[in-house]
Amino acid sequence: MGSFVNLVRNEWMKLMQRKSTWIMSIILIIAVFGIFGVLKWDYSHREESVGANTSEQRLQQQINTYEAQKSEAEPSSLEYKNAVEQIELAQYRLDEGLAPAEVGSFWHVMNTSSNFFSLIVLFVIIVASGILAHEFQKGTIKLLAIRPATRTKLLYSKYVTVLLFSVAIALLLLVSSLVASLIYFPYDSYTHLTWNGEAVSEWPAIFWILQSYLYAMVNVVVMGTIAFVIGALFRSSGLAIGITMFLSFATLPAMMMLRKYEWAKYILFAHNEFSMHLSQPFVDVTPIYSLIVILVYLVIFHVLMYTSFKKRDIAV
Repeated sequence: MGSFVNLVRNEWMKLMQRKSTWIMSIILIIAVFGIFGVLKWDYSHREESVGANTSEQRLQQQINTYEAQKSEAEPSSLEYKNAVEQIELAQYRLDEGLAPAEVGSFWHVMNTSSNFFSLIVLFVIIVASGILAHEFQKGTIKLLAIRPATRTKLLYSKYVTVLLFSVAIALLLLVSSLVASLIYFPYDSYTHLTWNGEAVSEWPAIFWILQSYLYAMVNVVVMGTIAFVIGALFRSSGLAIGITMFLSFATLPAMMMLRKYEWAKYILFAHNEFSMHLSQPFVDVTPIYSLIVILVYLVIFHVLMYTSFKKRDIAV
């Protein structure tokens, strides 16, 4: 176990020594502060129109909107279930006097920070695609292979490093967003609500943010794993980046077309955007079902990668 930890430590140090790692971190910070600054400017020009209605009026408008959606949808459809949930949440806020997150407020903007995960996915794909493929391309894999560590430890030390980088860059996003939101936007009191199909539950506002980040991390891990596996199988970072980026952008419109078919719920890309469970999923499944499907696919990917890496000659 100690040797594996040392391998992970060495891989992490190598990753931190790359200029590209720091460039990606700086780009993320600049993007957060820049876009939040634009949002501040935009919201400041919309204050009058946003403040025209009270919280109660906006909640009632929301209820009316979803009541209309509910009346037009089939009782078994996702649209109907989503409408029921939104009506229950809005009605609970009215009954308990809990204001929704005001547009342009601290918690409202903090929740939008999860949109930056599309950038994090890109960064993780770049790291995962090259962390092993570059060793083959530069010939340094031979130096690693002569060490006493097994191929399994060598392979998974790099994979664990990718996962650690994913967590680290997500934490950087969280901290950057918190600082930028505190600088640009007024802090507000907000209570997050969830609906389990029977009752409404109250949660601290930070739960809202952490939940959205945790759900978004599922897609980061999936796409990072796909990039890592392709890089290991084909020993080409460019091919891994290209294929994974194509899958990342092409699957959303594809799943929108395929969602009407029953067999669509067995496709990985109907579930990897796990954040959909915070609003409306592609297919009518529970979060647990999505996690099971994702885990099955990840196991298959790892078996293919492990088998290939163990059997193929790495003395390039």
